[in-house]
Amino acid sequence: MVINETHRMHSTAALGLPRVVPPGSGVTIASHHFPSLTVLSVPTYTIHHSTSIWGPDAGQFNPSRWVPGTLTDRQKASFIPFGYGPRACVGRNVAEMELAMIVSTVVKGFEFELRESGELETREGFLRKPVSCRVGMRRRRRAAN
Repeated sequence: MVINETHRMHSTAALGLPRVVPPGSGVTIASHHFPSLTVLSVPTYTIHHSTSIWGPDAGQFNPSRWVPGTLTDRQKASFIPFGYGPRACVGRNVAEMELAMIVSTVVKGFEFELRESGELETREGFLRKPVSCRVGMRRRRRAAN
């Protein structure tokens, strides 16, 4: 739940990869016609922060929205941190597995403290990167046996 909400709030690729409408008569998507050779892109950041999809709290970090059985079909279809379709990230399964293992291992062994206040500033481009995010960490104390 926390990993998915983090992906939704802070997708690595905010812009989506551009695609070109093939030569010919163009393509119609959701009642909008795009002529051939038009460059289209799905802005992941915009979709992941849309209040019409995620509700009025779309701009807030809310892991409970991922409780099984609570997502709408539209939310499921709109969650695309690794892209969508035949050109989506081929390493998604490995990345998700590694991320779950790394996060659970690190959180189990360490405590974290955010050392900055305010909103997280990011630099936009193909990849979203934090401008600055200072975090302190210390090893967790083991429970005495």
